[in-house]
Amino acid sequence: MTRVDSGAVFGDVRDLLGMRRPAALVMTILYAAAFAILAWYSRPYVSPWWPEILAVVGIAVAAVALVRSPGDPVPPRWTALIALCTLIAPGAVFSVLPSHPPLPLLTWPIGAVVGIASYLAVRGRTLVGWAAMAVTTAIVATWSSSNGAGWLPGVMRCLPSVTVLLTATFFAATLRPAARQTVLLRERVTERHAAEAAAIAARQERERQLEHLNAVARPMLERLARGTELDDAARLECVLVEARLRDTLRAPGLLSDDVSAAAERARRHGVTVVLLDDGGLDGLAPQAVDRIRLRLARALEAVEGDGTLTARAVPPGRDTALTVLTRDAHGIARVELDSDGYDVG
Repeated sequence: MTRVDSGAVFGDVRDLLGMRRPAALVMTILYAAAFAILAWYSRPYVSPWWPEILAVVGIAVAAVALVRSPGDPVPPRWTALIALCTLIAPGAVFSVLPSHPPLPLLTWPIGAVVGIASYLAVRGRTLVGWAAMAVTTAIVATWSSSNGAGWLPGVMRCLPSVTVLLTATFFAATLRPAARQTVLLRERVTERHAAEAAAIAARQERERQLEHLNAVARPMLERLARGTELDDAARLECVLVEARLRDTLRAPGLLSDDVSAAAERARRHGVTVVLLDDGGLDGLAPQAVDRIRLRLARALEAVEGDGTLTARAVPPGRDTALTVLTRDAHGIARVELDSDGYDVG
């Protein structure tokens, strides 16, 4: 599934025809309303009139189902529903239609059926569309024969509609392969854009990491390369640089400006800080991640010298997102935070 320029998902021939859009449903309602008007004007010429109502309902249900049915081609159950509802119209109307209709529009079910059948062909159910048209022609021919005119006039009434369905069949034979090719081309374009975006993101991340490494480690490496003797303060800076780089590699999801600063201050005071990221913060809401990082920074500020603090973002899918274990002169403390950034339990 890819996206068209309008922002709608493009997946099959329905999108090429705009059948997912609200306008398609509006046109479907207008389609059914047009036949409802014809049925209303048929009242003086048919008796009883209720078959006309039944016919309009059948056409309306079939049209809406045709537009709203999922998948391509139309699933079998939806196809059966559409075909049965469509055939209600000619079966009901021609059972009460007089032998010599004074108005050609009284045979409106023929046009209604061919409209549904044509879109069935476009939706990948060509044989069902032709079957519905054949049954309709048989109904009309039977009506004509029962009125003494013979079956041929009934068939001739349906012939113009048959040509419409034939045109729709050729149109579908051209449109559907084009729609499939369009989907494939759009998928390839989307995949290429995704690959390009991933490559750009990887290059930007690599450049960012190089800039960070250059800013953090380069001064100390240059000092070591010059062979300058290191005093205690320089050795401490080496340890802190190594710790910052290790945090960047092992716990990128836990780091923020506050956490990094608090971790460095704790290490300067002799606290052993271990940060581990197994993905527990991935996919969490930004507000939850901010709360978790804030709690971690506060824990780093609270632990006293010669203590240890181990923080781990647990693997995704668990009730706990982060665990913090501290050991110092006050004893051992354990904090567990959920995916919303609040204490567990």
